[in-house]
Amino acid sequence: MSATAPSSTAGFAPALLERVFPFLLAVDAGGQVLSTGPSLTKLCPAMLAGAPVDRHLGVLSPPGAVLRPGALGDEDTSLFLLATRPGGTVLRGQVVVTGEGDDACALFLGSPWVTSAEQLVELGLTFADFAVHDPAADFLMLLQAQSAALADAEVLAGRLREAMDAQRDLARAEQHLASELEAVPDLLVRLDAACRLVEVRPAPASRRPGTVDAAAAGRLLGQDACDLFPGWAASLPGAVAAALRTGTTQALSFSEETDDAVVHYEARVNASGDAEVLTLVRDVTEHRAMEDRLVHQARTDPLTLLPNRALVLQRMGAACEPASDDQHDQHDGGPVLLLVDLDDFKTVNDTLGHPVGDVLLRAVAGRLLGHVRPEDTVARVGGDEFAVLLRSGGTERGVDVAGRMLRSLRHPFAVRGTTMHVGASIGVARPAPGGDADRWMRDADLAMYDAKGAGKDRCSVFRPEQHRDLVDRMAMESELRSAVAAAMEAPRPVTGEGLHVAYQPVVDLASGAACAVEALARWDHADRGPVPPSTFVVVAEQAGLIGDLGRWVLRTACQQTAAWAGEHAELASLVVSVNLSTLQLEEEGVVDDVRGALAAAGLPAEQLMLEVTETALVDLDEAALARLTALRAMGVKVALDDFGTGYSSLSRLRWLPVDVLKVDRSFVEGAADDAGAAALVRCVVDLAQALDLTVVAEGVETAEQEEALRSMSCDRAQGYLLGRPAGPEELVAALLLRAAPTPPCAGPGR
Repeated sequence: MSATAPSSTAGFAPALLERVFPFLLAVDAGGQVLSTGPSLTKLCPAMLAGAPVDRHLGVLSPPGAVLRPGALGDEDTSLFLLATRPGGTVLRGQVVVTGEGDDACALFLGSPWVTSAEQLVELGLTFADFAVHDPAADFLMLLQAQSAALADAEVLAGRLREAMDAQRDLARAEQHLASELEAVPDLLVRLDAACRLVEVRPAPASRRPGTVDAAAAGRLLGQDACDLFPGWAASLPGAVAAALRTGTTQALSFSEETDDAVVHYEARVNASGDAEVLTLVRDVTEHRAMEDRLVHQARTDPLTLLPNRALVLQRMGAACEPASDDQHDQHDGGPVLLLVDLDDFKTVNDTLGHPVGDVLLRAVAGRLLGHVRPEDTVARVGGDEFAVLLRSGGTERGVDVAGRMLRSLRHPFAVRGTTMHVGASIGVARPAPGGDADRWMRDADLAMYDAKGAGKDRCSVFRPEQHRDLVDRMAMESELRSAVAAAMEAPRPVTGEGLHVAYQPVVDLASGAACAVEALARWDHADRGPVPPSTFVVVAEQAGLIGDLGRWVLRTACQQTAAWAGEHAELASLVVSVNLSTLQLEEEGVVDDVRGALAAAGLPAEQLMLEVTETALVDLDEAALARLTALRAMGVKVALDDFGTGYSSLSRLRWLPVDVLKVDRSFVEGAADDAGAAALVRCVVDLAQALDLTVVAEGVETAEQEEALRSMSCDRAQGYLLGRPAGPEELVAALLLRAAPTPPCAGPGR
């Protein structure tokens, strides 16, 4: 609503003027507001009737003008620019004066000076607040229409640019696709739903007979696609129908036979519209050949060209299938596996070199192949290990073939001018019901190791108890590992349950005095009871525990011998004998181990004897012999144990680093009643005397044996007759009873 002050100004009709000029402003001669139009009131709500106009509006133009009737002068028709206070909104219009004297008033007829619709929003106005033909409103509406037209033109121009860009992209894509199609080494065939040829584009390079060329492509149009490739006649119609029905790519493989080759193809059928398919046909003959070569290499041993472990396991897996088992069991005994491991093949590589070993392996493979049928498999599954899968015949045929193979391998091989002999151990196993290839191979492996343990150069058939023995051996290995660790951590020698050291006296036959003891490892298991050394020592060697076990026995024996010498003067020169395995001699630190044990116990080196078996001494390499020589140079004595059971040449005794010969119990048993055994013992004694070595007879159990040995001038003896192995406390009394001031029995010079 407009604000109007009562006035008697002549000729002033506010209501009429307000409808024509919504932003009307009437000011009296005193400069006070008489009336405001409704739109001006909306713009300046604080400018009420009677208020000084200068408080709410300032004159911007003409400069210096005052908005009062008497102060206008000649400017009463000029363009006025007013600014609201506060806010600074500019109003533009004309000022006219009506009336005279005190009744005169100045009328501002105009509107806000705005240039955009956004300004109207900021002022809180709309087009309805302006007069019908207000120039400002007309200008704004024209400006708004022009802006809309420009916006539409810009949108149209953008769409035109997008269309031009899309057209250029399409042209480039078509050109790129054409280039790619030219580079694709495939035959392109477009077919209709009835498999008729609509388009045929030959492959860029025609490398094989039968490949379609440009001339042939033109003649084929409209014909059945099966005329192009008869090999896909059975599968193409279904692939075309499926591609059109589902819109998915269909794959085909087929072959074509030519006069001199078979060509393999792969095809991809893709829907191209509602009634056509686009098919790419590629020659994959070379690719298939490469795949076959790679598969062959992955399944073939490169040295012998036999199947490898992966391929024989695959065939074993197929033979393990239930249907196969039933069929074989009913008709021919079923499949059987032979695992052939060459005996001592490492010696060939070590002495003659790997190239000679490789030639020998190929020769062995040839002999094995001579004893199987075409449907059987001979494979190389390890360095010197072969697997023979017999498809039929069962265990009976397996044992027969294994025997023929062993006899064949016993014949000498001629390799690069050298005649060589090689034996083998063979395990024979049938697939277990419900088992797989890995279990089958494991069973044959167990049987093979059983053959090796029985003396090699033979075959063994798998028995279920072999697996139970393996499980038990693994459990024993774990228990022995714990026992060795506990013994090594013990602050003093262990007695009673667990690992401990027992001692057996060695007696001088001339005086009857105990001059030495042999330290023997013993294991009393909480559940198993006493475990024989022949059992747990083998387990220790196989498990890599023999080094720790040997060091513990050596340390314990040295400590106990030094303790006896310190407690009893009669035992001051007692010698302790400790067994040393081949594996220990192969360790670089064995010399330091012995030196450390002697130093820790305070025992002189002359009171320690190390026993090495004759068989082990023969197998020692130069490095191990050098370590044994170094130990002897320290003052430690060396005994050749179990003499007579090995294959050492007697001439080697002249230079072997030994001081004592220990005659094996197998000869001593017959020394009293077997002339042959007695003669052998007498020969050993005479030989030892000639070489200035001491002789100790093992296993003396009867007085007759003792007397016979004494009559042969044998130096020393040990056995149950002279004293059983016992703990330190039990044995010391027996040692003191037999003690005598005799020279150390290990020393040379009898």
